Amino acid sequence: MERNYMLKLWNESWAEGNWVPSWQDSLADLSAIDAATKTHPFVHSIWQEVVHVIFWRNATLNHIARKPNFTAEFIQSEEFKEPEEVSEEAWADLLRELKFSHDSVVNAILDENCDVSRIPHHIYHDAYHLGRITLIRQAQGREPKF
Repeated sequence: MERNYMLKLWNESWAEGNWVPSWQDSLADLSAIDAATKTHPFVHSIWQEVVHVIFWRNATLNHIARKPNFTAEFIQSEEFKEPEEVSEEAWADLLRELKFSHDSVVNAILDENCDVSRIPHHIYHDAYHLGRITLIRQAQGREPKF
């Protein structure tokens, strides 16, 4: 995928949305309790969905930086980690971390020296999880964002 097109799709997912709602729209009106609430025992919370997306973005950024891969044990314990504390401050911190991971991917795309071959997979991966967030919002009785 050509870098400029990749960057366009990546940035659309943050602010405008494309085939799915944007990150900003999907998360803007949620409280920490909304984000941490599970709608079913077998469904992750929105908070966990965001943690998961950040986790795999960081895995790719580590790969680009030639850092060691995460161990299977680390992946198992961290990729859908539940919040240690459900507070507005902790939720705001997680949203800042999500934005930082977004911006870090933008910087990688803009750096011609970076191997960004894994980034297109994140466009699909993020769209999938934005869809899950939309379904969780609906299960909570909240209006989906489109």
